[in-house]
Amino acid sequence: MGRVAVDAMGGDHAPLEIIAGALLAAGDGHEVTLVGDEAAITPILDQLGGELPVVHASEVIGMGDHPTRSLRERPDSSIVVAADLVRDGKADAFISAGSTGAAMAAAVFRLGRLKGVQRPAIASVIPAPKPIILLDSGANPDVKPEHLVEFAVLGTVMAETYYGVDPVRVGLLNIGEEPGKGRELERVGWDQLTALDARDPLLTFVGNVEGRDLATGKIDVIVTDGYAGNIALKTAEGTISLMALSALEEIQRLDEAHRPGAMAMLEALRRRFDYEHTGGAHLLGTNGVVVISHGSSNRSAISQAIRMADEGADRGLVDRVRDRLAADLEAPRT
Repeated sequence: MGRVAVDAMGGDHAPLEIIAGALLAAGDGHEVTLVGDEAAITPILDQLGGELPVVHASEVIGMGDHPTRSLRERPDSSIVVAADLVRDGKADAFISAGSTGAAMAAAVFRLGRLKGVQRPAIASVIPAPKPIILLDSGANPDVKPEHLVEFAVLGTVMAETYYGVDPVRVGLLNIGEEPGKGRELERVGWDQLTALDARDPLLTFVGNVEGRDLATGKIDVIVTDGYAGNIALKTAEGTISLMALSALEEIQRLDEAHRPGAMAMLEALRRRFDYEHTGGAHLLGTNGVVVISHGSSNRSAISQAIRMADEGADRGLVDRVRDRLAADLEAPRT
């Protein structure tokens, strides 16, 4: 089991729900350290009847604070201290439900980027019948074609590590399937991803894919810029919510004898697609395991985020990424 540092002060429901989620994860056998204001954390631990190690951090970076400037101005913030625990070998991973920008900045500036990575990316898991990894889903609104190649390598390693996929099928999010579609980013990216396919036997570039392919099962990894990726992710979330509400309306029209069974099916679908089930998204490409959770995460989501981070550390996710990047850098270009 890996050691997971948890930013106890980040998130809409911090610190109560963060601490409660950490206790749930600890109860499942995960080794957790809380990072934050000890004076605020200790009474909640007492209230919940639990014990966890606490590393004191006297400052907090808020959702509205400038990420990189806050890192300089608040070096004792919970996000920075959590990242430093990983950097110093006192933790194997850290998670935060606080400011995404601050968590990314802490990972990049305190842990550093892996060799071969210019743009670390947020990799979100879409819970299709066969999970699909979408990246970038918000870290980099503006990218270059070579960054799409980085994302493909990062996503491939994650698909192998978590889901045992081999070879990994990679698609480029676009407005049509035909080559030559899209902006210059996608057109040049298509060429570079095709070249990656030729030199990397562990992935297959299937070409352009569209938003509807998020649920087809024809791909394992989708790459795009963070702007389009975030829109695609949020649109999928909104569509799921719309379908759930529509299904609930139809269930209300059923006779009472059939409602319980239909509601049970709807609840099963809700659990499957709710972000609580996944817990968070990996930030890939830094020299440490980092999981970014939704700002409104409750205790269940935090517990799942800790599980995800622990699993990434236990399976050697960072070392796997490092090795794959090294192999790609050494591979001959055609």
